Amino acid sequence: YNAEGAFVGTVTTFLPGHGLPIDDKTVEHEAADRSLLFDTFLVVPLLQTKGLYAERKFSGNMDTGDNNDYIGKVVDAFAHHVVEETHGQFMLADLQGIVGPDRSITLFDPQAHSITGDTGEWDQGLVAIDKFCTEHHCNAVCRQLQLGKLKDKVVGELKDKAVGELKDKDVTRETPHRAWED
Repeated sequence: YNAEGAFVGTVTTFLPGHGLPIDDKTVEHEAADRSLLFDTFLVVPLLQTKGLYAERKFSGNMDTGDNNDYIGKVVDAFAHHVVEETHGQFMLADLQGIVGPDRSITLFDPQAHSITGDTGEWDQGLVAIDKFCTEHHCNAVCRQLQLGKLKDKVVGELKDKAVGELKDKDVTRETPHRAWED
């Protein structure tokens, strides 16, 4: 991930601007006076996207990656590895990044799904993890890493464990988080 040279910043002086509302209780004139949603923010270096560097999307929030080239297969195997390593507790989705001329990949802005469905408004919970486990096709990289078959292994564990934890939780939201449109 794009972490080298990154730092957390804090606003110490008022910055006038026309920001988005902070929450449903923020009155419109307060939101119009803010340039940032929060006083704390993450700064990361700008990624090279020109010349020999290419921006690439490998999977979507609810679309399982099924890439045909080597770099895409590596990212698909990485997503598989995360599900297997966390015993189905988490899954990374919406994987995208910058591919360098040396075939290096810098991933940015991933989304996560968890069996508790509480990593953010985009978290589709067990529904998304189950979908990934069912739709993922192991590729040569998965086999080289000796990753297990998700359909046989993780999905059963997920469903057994999630029954008690998800009884009252709605994890089938269809819309992305856009608090300012509520």
